[in-house]
Amino acid sequence: AQRGDMETGLVFCGTNAWKATRIETVQEIFDDLFHGEVPQAMCC
Repeated sequence: AQRGDMETGLVFCGTNAWKATRIETVQEIFDDLFHGEVPQAMCC
């Protein structure tokens, strides 16, 4: 899908996909979620 292969490529989207204005990489999504910070592992 990253190369534009919409026939056999793997594409993930959620319920808000219609709001997207561009295709983002996984790295970009995680950077947005965590503001560039690496999340700490949670422990019991």
